[in-house]
Amino acid sequence: MRLRSVFGLALVFSIVGSSLAGCTGSSQTSPSPTARPQLGLSLASDSAGRWKGISEALTSTLESDGFPTTTAYADDSIEKQAEQIGSLVDGGVRLLAVGPATGSALAPTLQAAYQKGVGVLAIDRPLTDTNAVDGFVGFDSYKLGQLQGQAIADALKLDSPGTHTLEVFAGSPVDPNAKQTFQGAWDVLSPYVLAGKLNILSGKVPTSDDWSSVAVLDSAKSTAKADMAQRLKAYDSEKVDAVLAPSDDIALGVAAALKDAGYTTYPVLTGADAQVSAVKNVISGKQTMTVLEDPRELAKAASEWLALLGSGIALPHETTMNNGVKEVPAKLLEPVVVTKDNYQQVLIDSGFMTAAELGS
Repeated sequence: MRLRSVFGLALVFSIVGSSLAGCTGSSQTSPSPTARPQLGLSLASDSAGRWKGISEALTSTLESDGFPTTTAYADDSIEKQAEQIGSLVDGGVRLLAVGPATGSALAPTLQAAYQKGVGVLAIDRPLTDTNAVDGFVGFDSYKLGQLQGQAIADALKLDSPGTHTLEVFAGSPVDPNAKQTFQGAWDVLSPYVLAGKLNILSGKVPTSDDWSSVAVLDSAKSTAKADMAQRLKAYDSEKVDAVLAPSDDIALGVAAALKDAGYTTYPVLTGADAQVSAVKNVISGKQTMTVLEDPRELAKAASEWLALLGSGIALPHETTMNNGVKEVPAKLLEPVVVTKDNYQQVLIDSGFMTAAELGS
């Protein structure tokens, strides 16, 4: 990895109506007691779901750690994100923390920043097909998928006699993590499909090479609901025993379709992101599990690596991620399974959400 020493002066933290074109955020100014370098935080969105939690955790942690930060949200538009990153670099940032709307489309913009000596850290989603990235901090997407696949295998007791029905969904094709999440789950479940223990009656049988054939664009609830409703037509008098859903948005759409189809006892149904609505479904038995990728852990790890990167110190890492061009130093955080049995400890006792949010 090419090391840089990058330093700078204080910048306003999250400026509304700032002169930085296309950037938004809450108005707040904070001194930089540790003389951190100027940081540009570019996130795909802050509007809802997982990105909202990541945005709140990152901005709070970076402020506490003394980073003078300008934050830009791209409203899930890669074109807007590229324009915003260019404006951040023109404005003098010496570090970029990027949570990309997609993985590879930012390569030309990042290369221009890299040539100006700006350090680049990918957050939550990898930056692919570019040499212009110094490190990646995020959760282990492959492990997340394994946890989902294993939850289905355990719940159905797939190593015991008998056969079961399964439907498989994958995340959005534009999400750089979606393929790894699918692969982790499919590596667990596909041997049972090949052995005839799991039958996919809709005919939507994916493979590692064509996982996008079961992908849900933008992981939208409405798309997942419509897709599941169509698949259920293949079941006649039979019931689906398990549904692999990679995210809570997709799981919520699937659960809605099952309800419309008259299900009162729900199949094994996975998810991820620990959304309030999904956790409520876990508690009520409409969803079997979700997975917590705690944005507070992500923010802490990102801040630590940004501090090192800003000081020109090599990023300490035990693993790398091949982004299609180079081996990128990676810090992979552990996802945590959430079930009806442990949601109190994992979510409420940890302060991730409150009992009031869950109506309890």
